[in-house]
Amino acid sequence: MCPAPPQWLRLPSKKNWLGASVWIAIAVVLWFSEGPSVNTGDWDRVTVPAGFLAPAWEPMQTQYALGTPAKIANNSSMGVMLSTIGWIIQGAGQTTLLTRPIFFALALVMVLGIFFLARQKNNSSDILVLSVFFLVLLCYAVYLKSFYGEALVLALAPMLCVGIRRLVLENKALLFTLSAVVVLYAKQQMIFVAPVILILLLRNMWLYGAANPKLWASLLCIISVCAMLFGAHPENKAPNQYNRYFNGVGWSLLQSSNWPAQRFEERHPYFYQHQHQLKTLFSDALPHYNYLGTSYLPTASTLLDTARNSESTEAQKKQAKDLFDQLVVQGRPDVYLFTLVQHPVILWQLVKNTYLTLVRSHYVVDYTRSGLRLTPAVAQVLGNAQTLLARMFGWIFIVTLLIALVYCRSLFSAAIAVWMLLAPLAVVAGDGYFEFEKHMTAFFIFLPCALMAVILSAPQSSAVSPSENSLP
Repeated sequence: MCPAPPQWLRLPSKKNWLGASVWIAIAVVLWFSEGPSVNTGDWDRVTVPAGFLAPAWEPMQTQYALGTPAKIANNSSMGVMLSTIGWIIQGAGQTTLLTRPIFFALALVMVLGIFFLARQKNNSSDILVLSVFFLVLLCYAVYLKSFYGEALVLALAPMLCVGIRRLVLENKALLFTLSAVVVLYAKQQMIFVAPVILILLLRNMWLYGAANPKLWASLLCIISVCAMLFGAHPENKAPNQYNRYFNGVGWSLLQSSNWPAQRFEERHPYFYQHQHQLKTLFSDALPHYNYLGTSYLPTASTLLDTARNSESTEAQKKQAKDLFDQLVVQGRPDVYLFTLVQHPVILWQLVKNTYLTLVRSHYVVDYTRSGLRLTPAVAQVLGNAQTLLARMFGWIFIVTLLIALVYCRSLFSAAIAVWMLLAPLAVVAGDGYFEFEKHMTAFFIFLPCALMAVILSAPQSSAVSPSENSLP
């Protein structure tokens, strides 16, 4: 007698077919409605190793000529994927990279993840996760047509949710590990969610015993990715340190959340237009208070340009370089923390302004979007829906995590919820309020995974015997 096919290959019930079909239809419509994303210049680190340079401030093209030899780049998930594709194409004697197959593949992975997630039992966690993922798609489907790291986070978020279910309910780690590794390595800032992944693994070790070699292998993979993330993108160190102190502390003391601006692209020019009046509000007891409120671009970068300018005198170069070094060191973690300890009022203002900024910001980042590919009437309706939702996403993030926290059934789940609530502070402590909305995007996209991790409860029995017929 032939063995029964795996459960995930069996035909689902009519109810599950309906649920999966509805969510997949929603995802496909939203995905097709968005035009290709606009490159803000961030694609360079993944496109150059792949053999081409995507022009900044232009939408993704349907194809790119590979004009330079491709080199496998181990700087992010997207970097590895794109540079490998470029290397394979050149190895086959071709010189053109087509982008549509790439974002079709990303969309397919996302749809498969939605299918497997939607056909699970319709309990409260799945419904909440799918609902939040729908809201994420409504705002961020555009990222699937880009080379941003968020594209991989969005494509794999449903699959990671399925992996979390398998890990928590059946102690199966393969799908969870593969998805988590790619999601974590998608962007350097995703190292913040590594504790969520680690807590899930440690909980399984606590409940089911630490003798499972698959859990240890998964743990080793996650720790290895975290180690690589710590050393990634050294070119961002100086900008991050400068913005951490001067922009983050400066705007917090100025209560930037009260300014007549809802996005960084509006707050940034507002500060520089009013900086002479605003700077009078700073205490001269703060280190380099005259520079508080400024950002690496354009203030610190101008100093660095002067230090490197061949037309500058040696004295001017030395003066600019010394000042640049003095300013950047203020954001070094130990110096930054010492300043917060010396001036406790800063910490309170930073926390308050961060969360007020979170709930008052507008999260549709127009400068990455090339528009909606719909008839004007339909595009206006969808555009209005996106705008309304984008003004509420900060509240959605806070409220859903607080609701999940209320229903937590273990300290493990509570720890995950509380940790994710600290994400906005991690953004400001990482790069100030510079492109705050853009930096929160990856955490918003990861929100369904965090909710799944918080709400899903492990079986009472510690002797779990996973079904042989389910996904790994």
